[in-house]
Amino acid sequence: MLTTVNNEIGARLHPGKIRSTPLAQLRSGHCIRLQAYKHLTDNTVDPDCPRCGQAPQTLEHWLDYPGTVQARLGIFGTTEALPLSTLSTVPGKSVALARRTL
Repeated sequence: MLTTVNNEIGARLHPGKIRSTPLAQLRSGHCIRLQAYKHLTDNTVDPDCPRCGQAPQTLEHWLDYPGTVQARLGIFGTTEALPLSTLSTVPGKSVALARRTL
């Protein structure tokens, strides 16, 4: 409850900050939701994708991962892999994809 109240207050005082933090994390690759980044900060964490286990869960893997096809179709209107430039060209949709799939 306290976190929700703090987020609501923070959103009113700094409306861009709540949205910009996830985007900054994604753009830098320092996103705690990505296993490869967690592994950098804690080597006991497996860097591989928890869904497929076939590759490290990096930003590139996430943008190309077949398991996000339906979300990519709904948000971006395509099932194609997304280039890294997507984070800059359509930042709002990129954050929406992260919220839905990470």
